[in-house]
Amino acid sequence: MMVTTKLMEVIFPDMFSLQPASYELNAVAGFLVAVGTAMSNGCTSGHGICGLGRMCPRSLIAVSIFCFFGIVTASVVNALYSTPIASSDNSEPTDASQVASEVMTFGLVGATVAMSAGRSYKKQPNYAPAIVSAVMFTAGLVVSGMINPHVVLGFLNFNVSEFSDWNATLCFVMGFGVLQSIAAYQYYKRTADPGCGPSGCIVSGVDFDLVLGSAMFGVGWGLAGVCPGPMIVNVAYGSPTTMFAFLPAFILGRVLYAYKTENRTQPSTSTSAGRVGDWDDSTLPLSDQIYTSGTDTSSVPKVKSWLALVPMEESETPPCVPGVDISNHSRILVSSDSVNTQETADELCKALDILPRPTLVQCKSGARATAVARMYLAKKLRVHSSLVMKFAKDDGESWIHNSKLVQWVKKR
Repeated sequence: MMVTTKLMEVIFPDMFSLQPASYELNAVAGFLVAVGTAMSNGCTSGHGICGLGRMCPRSLIAVSIFCFFGIVTASVVNALYSTPIASSDNSEPTDASQVASEVMTFGLVGATVAMSAGRSYKKQPNYAPAIVSAVMFTAGLVVSGMINPHVVLGFLNFNVSEFSDWNATLCFVMGFGVLQSIAAYQYYKRTADPGCGPSGCIVSGVDFDLVLGSAMFGVGWGLAGVCPGPMIVNVAYGSPTTMFAFLPAFILGRVLYAYKTENRTQPSTSTSAGRVGDWDDSTLPLSDQIYTSGTDTSSVPKVKSWLALVPMEESETPPCVPGVDISNHSRILVSSDSVNTQETADELCKALDILPRPTLVQCKSGARATAVARMYLAKKLRVHSSLVMKFAKDDGESWIHNSKLVQWVKKR
């Protein structure tokens, strides 16, 4: 996205004219947007386009909440000031912000190339879809004017004297984005199982974090008219208010939230910690009540949530667990290679952090599910992998004979 921004800045310089913005409000907004998007697991793109495209009720609720709070905030701020986020602070690049943006852009490119260079060709991820998506997304933001906070605030601000003063650009941008997302999701749903439940949610259910996080994001969005996507573009462009106010506050918010979440989700160390295995009378759960199973769920006791590992290479998916509320389920695509990546580990941990306890982790044979539970145990309890392996060996778990899964758990 940052490289595309640099190229478009050269080709279409007139599209990067930003209006004045306040450092103070951008700092407050950056913090709220960071915490809000982390807490609710999405923003205008995640919930607004991807979530609505999958027809996920959780995303519909999130969009309703952050749009409401964004509209209220922008309208109130507009009533208090002569113009939204009025200030004499300049949003056009300065020498300092330009240098900072170039250092960040080319530094990140260099780091990406360096990390890729250390892998063999066969282990290289397929960057093509991500690159094409990033280029199109960035170009769309720039051409539609979504990188200009005043275009976004023109939509959120309902405190206008005449209807003609209201800016409806965001309606068309998000509307067409949702339509394309629906079409793409339905296509992949019919050609290859996308790994989502019937509702289309990766993680479903409504909780306090979703409501509060969406409200916080809405307030931050209404203050500055900036969300994570335009933030990246404006940082690459060198907008000083984004570079020196919004971005630092955003990073601070993410770091503090990650620290708070790590402490909050840290399970207590009890005598049952680490006892994970296929279902039998002697099986003991993790200390925060996570169980594992294969496709045979006949002996599964009552659980509140379910995480299914759906094999990419097979059309068959694990059956639903009887008695589990459909709103408390998550299905995640895995393969023999993808299950060993850091990205998959992060996605699995994120799902397990959110799902209510007790939780069942399930796959076709039970081996991958048990390895996932072990990995989560090691990560949350911060225990050494040797102890995790000892528990697994004592319980006679089959995954310890899979070298890839063993290395994956050890590395986490």
